[in-house]
Amino acid sequence: MKVLVTGAAGFLGSHVLDSLIARGDQVIGVDHHRREKMRFPNPQSVMHKVGFEEGVLDEVFSTERPDAERNVINSLRFLRFAEKYGVKKFIFAASGGAMYGDHPVRPTPLLSDAHPVSPYGVGKLIFERYLDQQFRAGGVPYVSLRYANLYGPRQQLSPLGEGNVVSLFLDRLITGKPITIFGDGTASRDYLYVHDAVDAIMRALVSDFSGTVNVSTGRETTVRELFDTLIAIHGKEHPLAHEPFRPGEVYRSVLAYDSAREKLGWEPRTSLRDGLQAAYDWYMENVSVSV
Repeated sequence: MKVLVTGAAGFLGSHVLDSLIARGDQVIGVDHHRREKMRFPNPQSVMHKVGFEEGVLDEVFSTERPDAERNVINSLRFLRFAEKYGVKKFIFAASGGAMYGDHPVRPTPLLSDAHPVSPYGVGKLIFERYLDQQFRAGGVPYVSLRYANLYGPRQQLSPLGEGNVVSLFLDRLITGKPITIFGDGTASRDYLYVHDAVDAIMRALVSDFSGTVNVSTGRETTVRELFDTLIAIHGKEHPLAHEPFRPGEVYRSVLAYDSAREKLGWEPRTSLRDGLQAAYDWYMENVSVSV
């Protein structure tokens, strides 16, 4: 299979590239390399270091003509080129946590009437609906993966990165600065290890299914539980600060993954402790010396 991956030298994209290459696929990466943060290009893939301007993308698609594509920049431009050049499958990395917000049903099932609480979530949902509309009109088959909170090796640290609480806490552990918990520590998230997220993409690529699924662990972890687990891995005490909970933020979020299990045969495999250990080890080896 010939696959085009956007954001291919970043956190999730680089892991996707590695898995596709290991499987023997022909991989084309697109990454603008503009942000001042670590990039992880795979030398075994064709990498286009370009922006997402229309003329440049048209040239990439016309030259490479990929069978499948994963879009992480929420751009209709990619969908239009996918249709134009006969892409066979379009995989979209969405966000269940941003779409569902503080939903009263937990774990939150796959919902067709999601109500995002942030512009980021609104953008993901709008593009997901464009995907569904064009497919129903005879367009490109797609799978939209509504991810829980991703974490793992290669996720960028504050202040240059994705802002996930795991990477923020690791940054503080490495630099020795106090870790800040907003509120009493009972706010929660559903933390999904990046390799499990990639496994969902790999299954979606070869599945006959078109539509949307939740990809998560179904396990709710509080911020305090996260802190305690990381401290146990770190092996020594670390200063902790508390500040008031920030208004407008989601308080509790955990997703049910039965839709991914039913449609893709997918289930999470990595425990939180094992995933955090892998992330910690990677940061200590690759980041701490440069801080």
